[in-house]
Order: sequence, then structure tokens, then C-alpha cells
Amino acid sequence: MSPVAAQEFKAWLEAEYAEAQGPFTAEKIGAPEFVIMRTSDYGEEPLTEDQLRVLDKGYAEAQQGRTKDAFESLAEIRAAYGL
Repeated sequence: MSPVAAQEFKAWLEAEYAEAQGPFTAEKIGAPEFVIMRTSDYGEEPLTEDQLRVLDKGYAEAQQGRTKDAFESLAEIRAAYGL
């Protein structure tokens, strides 16, 4: 999506949100409906800069293949401790 298209889409979303006075349902032909809402609508605070940094680091590690399957890890732990 081009920067201009992204800005226009954001403006449209903001206008629709304002008109609906809160979360609203959007749909696309042939696709399931989805809800447009702000994080404040469900009572959670936005992530802090530190939290975003941790997520970015984890994402980068995943992109580099430096992750391990959770089910395999649990199986190893269970086997090691007889669980």
C-alpha cells in the first residue's frame, strides 16, 4: 500500500469510527466480518516503548530462526523431570 493510500485509508477508518461513535463491524464480499476498534475500547493500555522493544527483539529472533517449538520444549522438560 502506498503512503498516500495508507493515509487515505486511515482517514476513512477514523471517520467511520467517529460516525459509529465507537467500534464498528466491517466486511468484504467473500470474507468474514471483522471489528474495527481502538485499544482503549477494551480497557487495555497501549504498549510502552520498553514492551514494544521486547516484542521487536522477539520478532527479529523469530525471523532469524532463533526460536524453538513450544511443544517440543515441553516434551523435553517433561521427559527430563519425569512429568
